[in-house]
Amino acid sequence: MALLGCTIGSDIGTSSVKAIAFDANMQEIAHAAEKVESWHDDTGTAEQEPMVVYQAVMNVLSNTAQEAQRLGYAVERVGLSAAMHSLLPVAADGSYLAPATTWMDLRAKEEASELWKTPAGKSVYERTGTPI
Repeated sequence: MALLGCTIGSDIGTSSVKAIAFDANMQEIAHAAEKVESWHDDTGTAEQEPMVVYQAVMNVLSNTAQEAQRLGYAVERVGLSAAMHSLLPVAADGSYLAPATTWMDLRAKEEASELWKTPAGKSVYERTGTPI
């Protein structure tokens, strides 16, 4: 028997990773979610452990795909949407050097505010749609 095709969409957020599989009629056939932790402190730090987020993504995608397959569907496409902007320093070999600094991090708030007022800061927004 030929399997029916389905699509998986995943939202990689700062508080959780979610995925949903849907058929050609946009009907949900499977889903999964997993919470991810962020570290916050009184200095404005907001960081995540990259491998924890990666493992959550893999778990959620795998669980959703397995449930879809159990129901007779073959995954044909996967779409990903990631949490706003984060900074992840990586080495030349691709390994990460420090936790990911998320968009919620406020440690450079004053510097960002000053940069926003400059032509360079406005240029970043005009080119990317992302305010500093």
